[in-house]
Amino acid sequence: MKTVIQPIIFIMALLLVGCATPYQKGGRFGYHDSQLQENVFSVSFQGNAKSEPLDVQDYTLLRCAELCLQNGYKYFGIMSSNAGGKTGMYNTGGTANTTGTSRSIGGTTYGSYNTYNSPSISVPINLPNYTVTVICFKEKADQTQELYDAGFLGNSIAKKHGYYFKDGAVIIPNK
Repeated sequence: MKTVIQPIIFIMALLLVGCATPYQKGGRFGYHDSQLQENVFSVSFQGNAKSEPLDVQDYTLLRCAELCLQNGYKYFGIMSSNAGGKTGMYNTGGTANTTGTSRSIGGTTYGSYNTYNSPSISVPINLPNYTVTVICFKEKADQTQELYDAGFLGNSIAKKHGYYFKDGAVIIPNK
């Protein structure tokens, strides 16, 4: 009986985690950014346990494209990047189920009951994140580093994830 309950609890735990983090401004999950200089930004995206590391990277770069265009720039280059993740544990909690039968004879009730316990299970989870520092430019001059066209990259990544990119902003369609 115990071997049947544990896989069921594991599946329930996976369902409770929900969906991958969408492109959104962060609270616990989503993007965060800071302006470090006039044309330099730090951008990070924290995904949840269902987020794919490549999607987290895409959303970080999508936010870079937004910031670049919204601040009057057209191109950006990556000065530094860091891909990582936080490891956590999801605790399923234990359960106890009691079953039994009873029978009354006269004024007396007889019965037997059994209680089955299933222990708490801790499931390891990975929360991927990606952080970049970017420098923005108005023109694509002869640079020593590779520059990305913010409009092109923003449109490409938004389209890949089912979003729209217009006038330097991500538009998330109603689903």
